[in-house]
Amino acid sequence: MGIFSTFKSLFKNDSNSKDTTGEVTINEIDPILTKKTTIGLTPGEIILLDWCNGTLEHKLFPQYFKYNYDVDGRKSVKKLINQEFLEYGSYNNQLESLKVKELKEILANNNLTSTGKKADLIEKIIESAIKVNDLPNTYSLTFKGRETVRDYEHIILAHKDKYFDVSNAIFYKNKLPYPYGYGDLKWAYLGTQTLEHTKNKEFGLLRNTYLAKADHLDKEKKYLNALSQYIVVVLLDASGLTNGYRLEWQQFF
Repeated sequence: MGIFSTFKSLFKNDSNSKDTTGEVTINEIDPILTKKTTIGLTPGEIILLDWCNGTLEHKLFPQYFKYNYDVDGRKSVKKLINQEFLEYGSYNNQLESLKVKELKEILANNNLTSTGKKADLIEKIIESAIKVNDLPNTYSLTFKGRETVRDYEHIILAHKDKYFDVSNAIFYKNKLPYPYGYGDLKWAYLGTQTLEHTKNKEFGLLRNTYLAKADHLDKEKKYLNALSQYIVVVLLDASGLTNGYRLEWQQFF
């Protein structure tokens, strides 16, 4: 681990929510997450579309689809297939769902060498015209599905982001004109949060927002800029300032 990575690991987000406002809601779904987009899919269904790509047909759906996005997994998958966003995977996709050990066993059983990476093993099976029966079905994106994942990348990335949620990603996508990308949307949000927390003297939340900004810059490989944000986090930690607390400087004079 490098010096910068070690320095980064010292910080943890004190909030129990990825939303830097610090507000945590349980089983309360933002209406914007259940509103259909222009292509007739809700944000949760778009996230489901991305999740399904390469996934086994009978794999259990994560609970967040139901509780965070009000999505019935099985019902929505049928919708995605019927509307040609999703389809059943090819033989190659089915082979990709197998583990390396299983692929090597198939080759060994057919008296073929079983060395190489997973992609090499699959290629050998296909080139040798080996037909493996009873493979599990997998899902695969259609051309229409791939276009959807590309066009709604901000929703998918925000779902995976611990600092920027889907509701805010949609809001800022609608607010900022094209061609702003995901990174621009997130940075605009964090900038707004910085101003709000400073104005309201929410220093604990402000500290977490600077941490989110540092993490964002780090991922963009803007290391010096990220370091400056980490320094602010250190200063806020050392200050003793917390949410709702204002240090009375006049007591020292």
